[in-house]
Amino acid sequence: MSDGVAIKLTHGFAFDHLVWGCADLAAGVASLAAKLGVRAETNMDPDEDYPTISAGIGLGGGAFLEVIAPNPRFTGPSTGLHALLTSLETPRFLTWFARVTSLATAASALDAAGETLRPMMDQWERTGLPAFRNGFIESEQFNLSVPYLIEWRDPATGGDHDRPRLEVAGFRVRSADVERTQALHTLLGLEVEIEGASRNSLCLDLRTAEGVVSLHGPEL
Repeated sequence: MSDGVAIKLTHGFAFDHLVWGCADLAAGVASLAAKLGVRAETNMDPDEDYPTISAGIGLGGGAFLEVIAPNPRFTGPSTGLHALLTSLETPRFLTWFARVTSLATAASALDAAGETLRPMMDQWERTGLPAFRNGFIESEQFNLSVPYLIEWRDPATGGDHDRPRLEVAGFRVRSADVERTQALHTLLGLEVEIEGASRNSLCLDLRTAEGVVSLHGPEL
């Protein structure tokens, strides 16, 4: 597989992780646990300088479902993601990430196709937690049917570490522009089922003790 192409992880699906946003982490984790029978666990205790806090459920192959909320200890201005999360009245999918072998090479491939990859977070040198860098296709920043991209410093681990786990039964995106979405997925090397719909959204099917539970976005 060439550098920059999205990696199909060992859980059998093309995503690295999905991001589920809520206004309060404890309440978000509790509501998700009621649906899935598994509690997302956190691996970080950010200080007042970090705007968000998160917890996760492992999905195998290094993939995970991330639950993210405003950090109640944050003392800075509420802008960007922090402001969005604070405003949420109900939890919903915010985005999803596809894993690439090289973010720089992916950026070059997108540039050759007339697309721009915007860097977002660079945590390449951090210690104690998995190191990564990520970005998004500029024209698709708020399009749920097209993923953000992430490169992990240790691809064997990714972000799924010592978390409770569920098995993925299915994953698909719904798009208001199937042709555009398919073209971008093909460019990235993604193999994801795409359904036509009036609005962009996600659908994740998980095997739980009570059977398969489907989480639909933008709201669950």
